Amino acid sequence: MKSDNALNEIINKVDFLAFGETEHGTHELALDEILKEIDRFKRVFLEIPVNLQESVDLFLESNKVNDNLSDFLKGAQEEGKDVGKTLFLILKICRKTKKPVFCVDSSKVKTALYNKKSKHGFYFLSGESREEDMFNNIKKILENFKGKSFLLSGSVHIKYGINSVDNQKTLGQRLKEFLGARFYNVCLWRISGFRSCQFFDTHDAVSNRELDKLLRKQEYSNLNENNQRYFDGYLVHC
Repeated sequence: MKSDNALNEIINKVDFLAFGETEHGTHELALDEILKEIDRFKRVFLEIPVNLQESVDLFLESNKVNDNLSDFLKGAQEEGKDVGKTLFLILKICRKTKKPVFCVDSSKVKTALYNKKSKHGFYFLSGESREEDMFNNIKKILENFKGKSFLLSGSVHIKYGINSVDNQKTLGQRLKEFLGARFYNVCLWRISGFRSCQFFDTHDAVSNRELDKLLRKQEYSNLNENNQRYFDGYLVHC
């Protein structure tokens, strides 16, 4: 991977590295590279509903997929999100390396804690939004355990700024305000025909100029509604 040393330096410097998928289930090439560094992280956070924590724990312990997890993957596929390959890519490596995995998304089923239906109706909320729920779930873990953390979520959640669906601060914005310079977010961006897997650090002048050229060519911007960067870094792949 071109510029892999730059990404390694980022991992060395920060405590929490969040990777955001521009489209769920389409970034195995980039994740293959990232997960080579999994031993440097103490824990993994996933944008998976909290009601599936027991199912994830079961897989980590016994390599078994129960009905709840199977039904979740089928439902995601029906929504156009083929997340199975990505999920098992991560879970198998975490099982092998004995890394704890935490499900942090709002619940897919109504519980005593998650009892407010989300606006789009697919989730039940504990707070005012999935962004708030995910942040609070992650914060609880971070307050009790030290060491580097890895998060995989949708890019709309880990970007800086506002989630336009519910007009709430994104998970990434909340984590940045909570962790400061210890937090770094990376957009996983797949471009058809791109000839390499390349990392761009938006805080590095040379790297950022190269990224700006690519963004303009693809007619994208790295600036949010407050004219601030959406992401600290981009991992671009084919």
